[in-house]
Amino acid sequence: MMTDSLIAWLLAQPPIQGLVGTRIYPSLGQRDDTTPYLVVQQTSGKSPLAMDGPAGYAVDHYTISCWGATVAEATTAAEAVAGAINGYQGAMGSVYVQMADVIDQRDALYASPDVETLREFEKQIDVEIWWN
Repeated sequence: MMTDSLIAWLLAQPPIQGLVGTRIYPSLGQRDDTTPYLVVQQTSGKSPLAMDGPAGYAVDHYTISCWGATVAEATTAAEAVAGAINGYQGAMGSVYVQMADVIDQRDALYASPDVETLREFEKQIDVEIWWN
């Protein structure tokens, strides 16, 4: 549920939409020949407990991979994603986000089997989302 809400929300953000259009995918390993594009993967999730039972919210971690044909293209997409989601609080599809926080960012690189031929650049953003 949260993954679908997150992807729909990202698609609706004008700075992101202007860069990737509809090229946001829900699983690691999907690739698109047109760049930039995003891949959203949930990396962990939990529903905390209070002394009297469920706390009534969930905490999920996502890695959003921003792919580009150049470092600049991947970085521009990553900056748009981080700018939109960091500190967000409010409706996100069918859920309410209490807090969204960018907790880490890193560079990655994808090379073809012939390491002399570079294919794409990747900027990864780790996000923690508290929601109910």
